[in-house]
Amino acid sequence: MPALKPDVAFLVVQRADKAGNSHIWGSTGLTQEASIAANKIIVLADEIVEPEVIASDPSRVLIPGFGVDAVCHVPAACHPAPLIGKWKRDNHFFHDYHKETRDPADFDRWCDEWVRDLPDHEAYRAKLGGQLEDLRILGDIPSAPANYATE
Repeated sequence: MPALKPDVAFLVVQRADKAGNSHIWGSTGLTQEASIAANKIIVLADEIVEPEVIASDPSRVLIPGFGVDAVCHVPAACHPAPLIGKWKRDNHFFHDYHKETRDPADFDRWCDEWVRDLPDHEAYRAKLGGQLEDLRILGDIPSAPANYATE
């Protein structure tokens, strides 16, 4: 069986600079593999930062900017999945999805409501309302800094 070669990979990351250099931490799933396999990469960043922020921690760069075709600032693009340090998993949404999509007709109705009938991500976020803000991670538990000194 031949390897998958997707046209586009949409990759959700915690932060990226405008050139597409992207930091991701926690569970990365198949993010790096998808970035290698795809013909084009679109980064959906929860936060856009200055290049110096990315350069300050080079080992978190799983997606280098030279391979990125577009960078978009899309807070909560991961929903309903979690994004470590940014968003919790929306267990209720997953539960409702599983309950409401048990047959093809129900799945089609769900896609109309949550995908096709919404013009953009902002409409999706508005439809979720305060439920989305309840999933925002407010705590701050930074990891220990690494020493990248050369002298």
